[in-house]
Amino acid sequence: MDIIEVEKHKILCEDVKKRVQKKFIEKGWITVSDNEIHAGLVEDSKVPEILDNYSWDLMRGDGLPDIEVEWKGSKKLRKYRRFGNGNCEPFVFYIKGNKNYPDHIELSEEFRLFLRLNERSVSNEKKEYVFLRSDGTEDIVAELSGLQLEIKLEYLRKYLSARGINLVIFFDYDYCSEYTYSELGISPVSNELTKDKEYVYNYTNYYNPYEPKFASFCNMRGKCVLFHESIEDGDDELGNDDKYVKFIIGYDEKGNEVKFSCDQDLLSNYYCRRGNSPLEMTPVFFNKEVLDKYYSNPEKYSVSDGYISCDGFWSLKVDNNHKEYVIVMLVDLGRLSYREQLYWKSFNIAPPRKSGLSETMYRRWILGQFCDPNSPDALFKQRFMSFNKRWEETFEWRLFLPLTKGDEYLFQSLHCMTTSDNVREFESQILALVKLTVDSLNQKKLVENIDKENIDVKEKLGSRIFGIDKFELFLISNSCPDRDTIITFLRCLQNLRSLTVAHRKSSDHKKMDCVNEYFKLEEMNKRDVLDNIFKNMILSMSFLEEVFIKGNKDAKCCLVP
Repeated sequence: MDIIEVEKHKILCEDVKKRVQKKFIEKGWITVSDNEIHAGLVEDSKVPEILDNYSWDLMRGDGLPDIEVEWKGSKKLRKYRRFGNGNCEPFVFYIKGNKNYPDHIELSEEFRLFLRLNERSVSNEKKEYVFLRSDGTEDIVAELSGLQLEIKLEYLRKYLSARGINLVIFFDYDYCSEYTYSELGISPVSNELTKDKEYVYNYTNYYNPYEPKFASFCNMRGKCVLFHESIEDGDDELGNDDKYVKFIIGYDEKGNEVKFSCDQDLLSNYYCRRGNSPLEMTPVFFNKEVLDKYYSNPEKYSVSDGYISCDGFWSLKVDNNHKEYVIVMLVDLGRLSYREQLYWKSFNIAPPRKSGLSETMYRRWILGQFCDPNSPDALFKQRFMSFNKRWEETFEWRLFLPLTKGDEYLFQSLHCMTTSDNVREFESQILALVKLTVDSLNQKKLVENIDKENIDVKEKLGSRIFGIDKFELFLISNSCPDRDTIITFLRCLQNLRSLTVAHRKSSDHKKMDCVNEYFKLEEMNKRDVLDNIFKNMILSMSFLEEVFIKGNKDAKCCLVP
C-alpha cells in the first residue's frame, strides 16, 4: 500500500477493529494491557449492562484495595474494600508512579496463585510468569514488559472457567494524520456506534485545535468480552490431563503388535481380572536411547539404580540394569504425564523374543529380594561411594577428593552408553570418569604418606611427578602387592583421555597404539570398552580395599582383560 492507503487504514482503525473481533487474541496469546488497553473481570449477570454502552466501567488505577467511607447520619463508618467497583473486578492492577517510580501494572494475584505461577525476572523491565507442569517442564503463561501484558490463552480460559467469570477488555485508541480527510478519501463521522453480542465500540473523527500540524484525527473507544466456558467443558485444571498412551506389549496370534493403554483403571492385577486386559505388571520395552534426555540434563533429572526422577515432580521405576533395553511396568507408565508418556512411546519396541527383566530387577521386583545392581555404571557409583567412605573411616582422609560444585553433575550423569559406538558419548564418559578418579586423587595426603627413605621411592622422586606418580609412590611406600597392574590401568585410562578427549586427537602413533592395544579399541565396540573400564575401576577399588582396609598383603589385582 502507498502512504495514503496506509494512513487511511490507520484513521479508519481497520487493524483495531480486527483485533477487537478477535478479542486481542493472536497465535494463542491475548493482550490484556498496553498503553491503550486495560482489563477486568465481570460476572455473567453484569455482562448485558457492561455491553450496553461503550464507556469504560473500570478506569486505570480504579478498583484497588481501599478504605470505603460511608456516613450514617453524623457517624462516619469505614469499611475495607478488597477491589472492584460493583460491576467490574480488576484483572490488571495499574499503579500510578512518580518521577522516581514509573507507572507499572500487576497481574491479578488470584490468577497467579490459582495456577501456582512462579515469577521470573528477565530484566528490570520484563517479567515472566512460569507454570511448572507435572512432568517438570516449564511453560511461560504470561509476559509483562512495562505496561504491556500478554497471557497464554489456554491458561486464562482455565481460570475463567474455574471461576465462572468473564474477561472484559477496555480499549481506547487515537490516531492523527497529516493528511486531510479529503486527501484520504474519508467522510468524517461522529459517534458511529457498533454493537455486537461480544463487543461494543464508538468510532469518531474529529478536529483537534491543539495539534495544528495534523489535519485528521480519529478515536475508537469501547470494550469486548471473552466469555468463560462451563467448567465441565474445560480441560482439567492446572495442565494435568487424564490421557493415556497405548504401548506395545506383545504380539497376537497373527504376528501383529498388540498395544494397550497404561491407564491403571483398565488393567488387571493379581487380585482382580478385567476381561482380557493385561496385568499391571506387564513389562514394556524401550530402546536405551530413551535415557539420553535424562542423562543430558542432570540439573533437572536424576538417573539412579532402578529409578528416574525429575526435580521432585515425578519418579519412575525402571529396569536400567539390562544392557540392551530399558524396561518399565505398564502401570508405572500411566503415572507419568501424557507429554512424558508420548516421549517414552517414541522409543517403545515390541518385547524381544529371548529377553526379560535383568537379573537384578527380577530379584527385586518379582522375588522381593535385596541385591546390588549389575549394570557397570550403577555398580561403579555404588562401590565408589562406599569405598571412599570406608577409606576415610580407616585413614581419616579421602583417597578421591569430592568434585567441585561445578563438576558435581559429572557423577550424576555418568552412565553406560545407550548405543554401541557413539564417539561423543564415549568421550564424554571417559572425561567424566577420569575427572572423578585420576584427577581427584588426594595428592596432598598421598605425598604426606610417602616413605621418602624407601630406595625405590628415592629413584622416582628425582623427576617431576604427577597425580598417578604420587599414587604409585604411595603404593610402593606401603608395600602394596601387584601395584603395577592398577597403575598401568590408570595410566592407560589417563592417556585415553589425554590423547582422544581432552586435547586434539593425537598423532603420536606409538602412544595411541598402546592405548588401542590395552583397551582393544579396534576389536570391541565402544559400549563394551566403557563397560570394561567401569568393571576395572570396580575391581581396582576392591583390590585397594582388600589391601589397605582389610590388610590382605597377598591380594591380587585381577582386571578384565
